[in-house]
Amino acid sequence: MRVIPLIELSLLYPIGFFAFQIFGILIIPTSEASIIYASLPIFTLLASSVILKEKTILHQKIGTVLSVAGIVYIVLQSFDHLSTNYLGYFFILCSLLSVVFYSIFLKKILEKTPSITATYYLLLYAALIVNVANIGNHIGEGNIASYLERFSTADYVYVILYLGILSTLVTSFFTNYSLKYLPASLVGVFNNLSPVIGLFAGVIILHENLYNYYIYGGLLVLVGIAMSTITKNKEKI
Repeated sequence: MRVIPLIELSLLYPIGFFAFQIFGILIIPTSEASIIYASLPIFTLLASSVILKEKTILHQKIGTVLSVAGIVYIVLQSFDHLSTNYLGYFFILCSLLSVVFYSIFLKKILEKTPSITATYYLLLYAALIVNVANIGNHIGEGNIASYLERFSTADYVYVILYLGILSTLVTSFFTNYSLKYLPASLVGVFNNLSPVIGLFAGVIILHENLYNYYIYGGLLVLVGIAMSTITKNKEKI
């Protein structure tokens, strides 16, 4: 296993992805960012076909478009107008491209590296880079004590454990495992299932309102995913 490629990939995800995302949602609403993120399967499909030479048949391409359309429909029904802050759009687009190219280049590495090994080192390098930069920033400001004080707060530790273990480690491993055995374009389509699950989890757990467009958009996503997973032993387009 080569170390340098994994260090470079950790700069794309999680560092680049979350850094650009934070800058982006500070400028534009998260609902608008969701529209851009919904296009991830299309960007992944294009990148995988160019870089990895992956082939998809026509109905898989249609399924990818439907999954994107479902999320865009839900988001557009949720707010009244778009902002015109192009810098925010640029940051979110950079965040999106970070995870797209992360998936593409990681798939090449996973051909010779176990998923758990790649996940471990990617997150290790990312944690080291972020913490070194964070400590350096605190030293520069002359308040290194504040870096350590936060760990004495139980709520902060709980958040770190949730985000670090469940939200990052577990999801990264399952995603990387999928990338090892499935086409990158297909894994990208499944990403659009996440916001749909989030919406219905809010309805069931938090007793939020269930709107008709949740159902219509969710069905579009599910149909798109189903079409993307169907393969035929025919010539691929």
